[in-house]
Amino acid sequence: MKKRIKPDGIDRKDLSGSQIILLTVLLVLAGFLLYWPSMKGPFVLDDYHSILSNRALQTFNPAALWNFTRTRFLTYFTLAANWRLSGEKTFSYHLVNVAIHLLATFSFWLLVTLLLRTPGLEKTKPAGPPVLTGLVAAAVFLVHPVATQAVSYLVQRATSLATFFYLTSVVLFLKFRMAEGALRKGKWRWYLLAVLTTWAAMFTKEICFTLPVMIVMVDLLTFPGKKWRGRILCYLPFLVSLSFIPLLLVATKNFNLGELGRVAEPAGAISPWHYLCTQFRVLVTYLRLLILPINQNLDYQYTLFRSFFHVPVVASFILLLLVALGGIFAWWRGNRLAGLAVLWFFLTLSVESSFIPISDLIFEHRLYLPLAGYAMAFASGFYWCQREGSRRLANLTLFLLMILYSSLTLQRNFLWADDLKLWLDTAARSPNKARVLNNLGAVYNNRRQYQQAVQVLSRGLFFAPRFYPLYLNRGRALMELGDTRAALSDFLSGLALQPEAGDIHLNIAVLYAQLGDYQKALYHHQRSIELLPDSATAYNNRASTYTRMGYYDLAIADCEKALSLNPKLAEACFNLASAWEEKGDRERAVRYYTRAIEVKPDYFDAYTNRGTTYRFLGQTEKALADYSRAISLKPDNPGAYNNRGNIYLERREYQRAIQDYNQTLNLQPAHAVAYFNRAVAYFNLKDYRQAAEDVRKAQQLGLKVPADFLQLLSSVGANP
Repeated sequence: MKKRIKPDGIDRKDLSGSQIILLTVLLVLAGFLLYWPSMKGPFVLDDYHSILSNRALQTFNPAALWNFTRTRFLTYFTLAANWRLSGEKTFSYHLVNVAIHLLATFSFWLLVTLLLRTPGLEKTKPAGPPVLTGLVAAAVFLVHPVATQAVSYLVQRATSLATFFYLTSVVLFLKFRMAEGALRKGKWRWYLLAVLTTWAAMFTKEICFTLPVMIVMVDLLTFPGKKWRGRILCYLPFLVSLSFIPLLLVATKNFNLGELGRVAEPAGAISPWHYLCTQFRVLVTYLRLLILPINQNLDYQYTLFRSFFHVPVVASFILLLLVALGGIFAWWRGNRLAGLAVLWFFLTLSVESSFIPISDLIFEHRLYLPLAGYAMAFASGFYWCQREGSRRLANLTLFLLMILYSSLTLQRNFLWADDLKLWLDTAARSPNKARVLNNLGAVYNNRRQYQQAVQVLSRGLFFAPRFYPLYLNRGRALMELGDTRAALSDFLSGLALQPEAGDIHLNIAVLYAQLGDYQKALYHHQRSIELLPDSATAYNNRASTYTRMGYYDLAIADCEKALSLNPKLAEACFNLASAWEEKGDRERAVRYYTRAIEVKPDYFDAYTNRGTTYRFLGQTEKALADYSRAISLKPDNPGAYNNRGNIYLERREYQRAIQDYNQTLNLQPAHAVAYFNRAVAYFNLKDYRQAAEDVRKAQQLGLKVPADFLQLLSSVGANP
């Protein structure tokens, strides 16, 4: 380290190159360690519409992605690359998100370092050496728990990627200015890169709208005294990019800056004035989260204020005004890094926390870019403590805060790793919010905990009886519980609220098919396909109904259409196999059952059906293997044991057959067919008394035993 002394008496040590490399490695390790718990975390909330149901993304079609979203095209292009690489497996998505977070951290480190070397901030006080000050700020940015929602929430890659481009653009512009001041060759290379990065940022997320303004403000503050004519010419390419986002939003007729596809609760239109009044309070909440990041929440239940003269709004406005004046005062008194930090906080939040109404009043991922401002202020405060107090105490406080932030980030990421824990935590903090209860109910449905789902969703309907997704998900739970009448009532109630909801038509169709009302089922199948033309599931469900009706050619056509839309839809492969089997083409059926298993290795029904098909084809070894695999997947399924027992019976392995039939009857004592099958095995072992006893039990359960077998028993004197 090179040591230098400044007039304020603080020793400053610049980091050497080897120390920078070592610290870079440590930051990378810390980043992956903190986010490792959530690296296989599930899709949540917007991820379903934006990734799992996004045909444009899944086909990796740039033109379709451009039509889907233009202001976030680059973000969705990276998500499409993840889908091409790993489909529904989330590890690669999380890996890229953490990598972007690390890149943003290093870009921020460089930004603070460069800022402290500019003429406007070179003499800022108090401040340590530029590289070390940048390191402190970057470490806060990396480990702060507020960043978790922008990193562990997959589709919020839009926020982290936009932040990376935002920071990098300012860095490149500063590199240009510093090269210009030193009369270095290649200065225009930095300028061109800054312009291109700024333009690219406009296609990551709408928050980058303020980037050209930030570049102008940073330039004015860090390089004072330059001629205005030269400045304006220099700013023009950046200012041109201010038109990109508004023009793209106008072109797509989409003025909603909220997340694509999120289903908002019906709360009526929010006026710009009401939104602005509420945002004064939201900004104070954001400040609290930055300073004291506890009680974090995925989906806040936040009050909409309809007047400026509510006490919380007025108090928040006064506090924010004091913060803004404090920033100006800090700049005037020479603490210019802190002053710039306040400017950064307010400017970067101005898109989502101003007068432009967004259906969701508050979200923590919106703090990711402003977090850089807080980290600058933190670093400035750290060196103020060193100057005004004890260096040892300041260092200890920094260490303890890093430990606190890191532990809170780890704790938060353990929640992001498990969707049930995440939504339970959210429901505890937003107990009356319908969207939260709906998502918790959907998780219970996915985990087949249908009773809990009904309870949670019913509570949601108490608070929001016009929120149609609650009816949809409760209907699904009731259908699985066998309460078809109540399920149908819920689906129809949801449909009355949202007649164009294709997912409701889809579920109504399945329910009518189960009830045997095929004409109504086909009507709702058709409506679901009209409303969801890219839904492979909609075509696959109609194929199931066609198979029930015996229209195998139509079922095959729908399955093939479903697979053209989603080649990895295992259920479509299964239904296609079933249709071909019904048509008598068992070889082709085996092929599609195998494809279903390749896509979904734990597909119990596919193993069972393929095993039965193998049995009819005389391939008993393969049938035996499939039935054994089915048993390993569902060891409590009586039919699986009965099927394998039949194979052993055909192979004359009677003791093994009896063992499987015994297990079948342990699981389902009223399984009449298993009694008869075991009777056949006992007869072949010459245990005629036990065979007769099993036949008697089968008859008591209503099974009509073949006459020729009864004659065989009679011939050996073993009448049941």
